[in-house]
Amino acid sequence: MKKPIGEEIDELYALEQKIKRIILKRIVPLKERVAKKEEAILKRLQKEKAPSVKGQQAIASIKKTQHANVKNRRLLEKYVAKNKAYDLFTNALSSKAYFDRVAEGEEIPGIEVYTRTSLSLVKRKA
Repeated sequence: MKKPIGEEIDELYALEQKIKRIILKRIVPLKERVAKKEEAILKRLQKEKAPSVKGQQAIASIKKTQHANVKNRRLLEKYVAKNKAYDLFTNALSSKAYFDRVAEGEEIPGIEVYTRTSLSLVKRKA
């Protein structure tokens, strides 16, 4: 005889929670150790002015990368529009903004709406 679906759902939820607890219990302390060790090695490499050092299994080197961040969106959008510099933006679409505009009666070309089906599992409130 099959169990009631509500019971199956509760078992699935309990298993997912167990996985999360096990993962967090093991990963959080390890990530903290990794962060501390990375910081210590980086400081040592900088102090010794060594661009890289080899171990038996790995090589550590100082890596610097530059990243761009929007400081003034209005100025950026003005620049993008004037210079057709659309490559500065990623190809992500805000579904909320899209559906808000459609709700206001706007027709937006080039957009395809699709439905993603998935299972939502949340803890019930007591």
